[in-house]
Amino acid sequence: MTAEIVEQVRAWLDETRTLLRAAELLVEWFTEDGNDSDEYSAFKASLDLPYRNLALVDDWLRIGDSAPTRVSQWTARRLDTSNALAVVISPLLERIVMYEPEFVQACREGAPVLLLWFQFIGNFGRYVCTPVWEAYPECAPPDWSIRPQS
Repeated sequence: MTAEIVEQVRAWLDETRTLLRAAELLVEWFTEDGNDSDEYSAFKASLDLPYRNLALVDDWLRIGDSAPTRVSQWTARRLDTSNALAVVISPLLERIVMYEPEFVQACREGAPVLLLWFQFIGNFGRYVCTPVWEAYPECAPPDWSIRPQS
């Protein structure tokens, strides 16, 4: 990998963590004072697998292409949230899941870092975004394919 791609991956990783932390703070703020601490716990639990995926990207940055590409412990939980919270966090979720960083186009097909990025996006989309946007399709980005719940 070139130094430029490594820097692009680092920049994406930093931005993604910042956006995830912002979402966590919003959820914490909107669910504090007894409003719904279970909803905050559910949000945190839904982020466990995506955070494990980001840790694999950290390993790739440190070790290189020989770094592990699979999460060792499967911890996925689908997010179940209220409409009020869905409205608040959806713009951040959209930015995280719909953004394609520069390194995605710059990497050769099959590069381990691409696999790691796809795993993060897939797990974040499946376990965080899709449950929210299936329940509240009005919060979903126009390009997001959803099956509204009946």
